[in-house]
Amino acid sequence: MTGTAPGVFSPEAPLTRAQGAAVIVRALGLSDAPAAPVTPFADVPRDHWAEHDIDVALQLGYIDGITADTFAPDQPLTREQLCALLARVLALPTAAAAARPPFRDVPADRWSAPVIAALSGQGVVDGYGDGTFRPQAPITRAQMAALLVRLAPSFAAAAAH
Repeated sequence: MTGTAPGVFSPEAPLTRAQGAAVIVRALGLSDAPAAPVTPFADVPRDHWAEHDIDVALQLGYIDGITADTFAPDQPLTREQLCALLARVLALPTAAAAARPPFRDVPADRWSAPVIAALSGQGVVDGYGDGTFRPQAPITRAQMAALLVRLAPSFAAAAAH
């Protein structure tokens, strides 16, 4: 991960959706991967700083938009959105994981329940001391950095495939 400015990391700032795509693409060593400019998102112009990373992640099936034509690059990446992205990168099976959601604020019928349960079951993500996961809360830059350290071996394996 890079800082938000020279000499500034901003650990408690929310990670944006564009930053999340860029961090994942860089962590997988795909920054130089060729990507056709296929981003269908009207809010990600060709001169957007993360356009290439978003294209790469989209083409690999790691990310999707908020809608078919909106990516919302400057909106915070939520904890559940990050779980969906990570489950795709790691190719985790999620069907069986949904049977018993591990957090009281993630009901079994929530769209993100299978990916949150799968990642929690693998020890990748955890919740808060009160038994919640807070799926719609933004992921902070510090939390993302900690996840990158935790996932470095898995990312190396995923990048090799």
